[in-house]
Amino acid sequence: MSSQIAIADTHQTLAHVSSFFVDEEINGVVIVDGKGVPCGIISKSCIIHAVAQSQESTKTVDAFMSVSFATVKPTNWVENIDFGQNKYVVVWDGRDVLGMITRPGIERIYNRSAHGCFVEFGQFIDHINNPIVLTDRNGWVRLCNNQFSSILEKDKEGVINSRLSDLMPVLEKIKGPGEKDTEQKLSIGRTSYLVSWVNLTQEEKKIGMLGFFYNLTKEEAINERLKQTKLLSLQLDAIIESSFDGIFVTDGEGKVLRVNRAYERITGIKAKEVVGRTMQSLVKDGFYNESVTMKVLESRREVTIIQQVSKMNKTIVVTGNPVFDDTQNIRLVVTNARDVTELSSLQNKLQHMESLTSGFDDQQRNMRIDKELDDKFILASKAMQDMKQLAKRLAKVESTLLIQGESGVGKGVFAQMVHAFSEVNDKPFMQISCAAIPEQLLESELFGYSEGAFTGASRGGKKGLFELADGGYIFLDEIGEMPIALQAKLLRVIQELEFYRVGDPATPIRVNVRIITATNRDLEEMVAQKTFRKDLFYRLNVVPIFIPPLRERRDGIMTKIQAFMKKCNTKYGWSKQIDHDVMRALVNYEWPGNVRELENTIERMAVMSEGDIIKYQDLPPSIQKSEGFNNSINKSLKSIVCEVEKSAIQDALNTYKSTRKAANSLGINQSTIVRKAKMYGLVSRGGFDA
Repeated sequence: MSSQIAIADTHQTLAHVSSFFVDEEINGVVIVDGKGVPCGIISKSCIIHAVAQSQESTKTVDAFMSVSFATVKPTNWVENIDFGQNKYVVVWDGRDVLGMITRPGIERIYNRSAHGCFVEFGQFIDHINNPIVLTDRNGWVRLCNNQFSSILEKDKEGVINSRLSDLMPVLEKIKGPGEKDTEQKLSIGRTSYLVSWVNLTQEEKKIGMLGFFYNLTKEEAINERLKQTKLLSLQLDAIIESSFDGIFVTDGEGKVLRVNRAYERITGIKAKEVVGRTMQSLVKDGFYNESVTMKVLESRREVTIIQQVSKMNKTIVVTGNPVFDDTQNIRLVVTNARDVTELSSLQNKLQHMESLTSGFDDQQRNMRIDKELDDKFILASKAMQDMKQLAKRLAKVESTLLIQGESGVGKGVFAQMVHAFSEVNDKPFMQISCAAIPEQLLESELFGYSEGAFTGASRGGKKGLFELADGGYIFLDEIGEMPIALQAKLLRVIQELEFYRVGDPATPIRVNVRIITATNRDLEEMVAQKTFRKDLFYRLNVVPIFIPPLRERRDGIMTKIQAFMKKCNTKYGWSKQIDHDVMRALVNYEWPGNVRELENTIERMAVMSEGDIIKYQDLPPSIQKSEGFNNSINKSLKSIVCEVEKSAIQDALNTYKSTRKAANSLGINQSTIVRKAKMYGLVSRGGFDA
């Protein structure tokens, strides 16, 4: 209320009352009746109105006063004052007039109060970490906190009284009157926010919007850290519980925090018996004869003791380790417990398991190598399967091997099989044909040369094949073609496992290699003719191996033909097949060039044939005229077809060990191959699966 008022009674004149406004700064004159009860108000507007109407100033004020006023007690709440149609409110305690309240005065008070609240609210939201913005109903920013202005990279002054849509075009349009509160996701820079919009209303009319921004990126990061923490906790629990050793954890005061199941098993002490208790009390109550945890807390270092556990009358080895915090205070003591008796038993079991595992690994390794060699070298015939088993046995020794056989029978294949089954199959396998290298270059290829050894020698010299094969195998094919002078050097390598590079006779080079040699010549005859050193022959012929020619292992010819045909089709994108008569002729041919001749013949026919079927006329003349073919054509067509069919089915069953796979390879139904195999009395080696 305003106490700057004057009080007059109804008998006083207008002139007298007007003087109050001249002599004093008052807001109005309260007119009271004879009993002192307010009955009217004289304001400046009343006096101006009287003057404007030329009223006499000697008249009493009751003719000019306004009766549009209300009265309140000084103890009334301001918000409960109801002006109604009145302009003034007189504060009257029932005996005296204390002051007067005007509508503009109330508004000024409310404005000052609202401004103060507005300032206080602004200061309050500045302490909230989330960005907050307050707009009017038209989307103009009226208030925001520092966090909101910072995400816009502006000062508050540059944000307030700006249109929100201009500041943040990514925001949805401000909701209209009557629309419900809503949420909206948006990205500002690299940060994602969830904005919660709340309608501000007064008397059911929208007066503005309050936007509350949740930092989703930060929240997701916190959630991710929580997930990682939970995951780490789960992993730690899993590690502790999966440990075979007993684990016993206390805090820095010696209070037991946890024990794992292994500790319960070793000691017989349950977690519920000790968790939450101190080590001092556990020793006092006879659980242990002494505590490694207490020794760790005293010494502040790792301690190992032999501990007696009374509950199971068992002796265990325990090791306590301190865990320090950043201030070097002991936060935890982690104790590891082991049963010595149990460890000894486990060691014996482990040794037994290792021996079983080693045998299993060897068996698995050999099975894998078997499969790889069958796929790589097409070892379909029984003779070559026997040779593979021989290679497996020879791979376990270090004796020098001399492989003999006709040209093209697969002497190099056998050498590779021995290397594949050996313990050093990850080491080099170096191969050279002594017949393919000129005599003057063969020595440097085998033993290398030093810098300047001859014209054109590389700087720094060059390693030979023996050096490159160190730790592995070297295969010398066509050993019978090696010059007699070079044979002496080879003999030294076999005897001494050392040699000299060409051009450097002073520096011996030691190597550890296994030597395999091969020849299609009669070395004994060459020794008799003195074209091959006798001493070298006996050093090479420690384990002689003979590879039978292809004509002596016809059971595998058809499988090889199919494999070579598939290789050609894949290479050139064809889908060619071989006629039955051609297949019969190829199986019956003597093959003086063995496997190499067979592969070349298949490719030649595939290239030269015009259609998708390789026919009789596509055969080389030598095969057409062969005795084997002429003899075969004297047989009946039915018997020839049966022989070829029987041979094809047998080879397929031997190769694939499965009627389904064999049927797929031959392009027939599984039921057909089962029926015909039964008719011919065929089985694969070791039987076959459906």
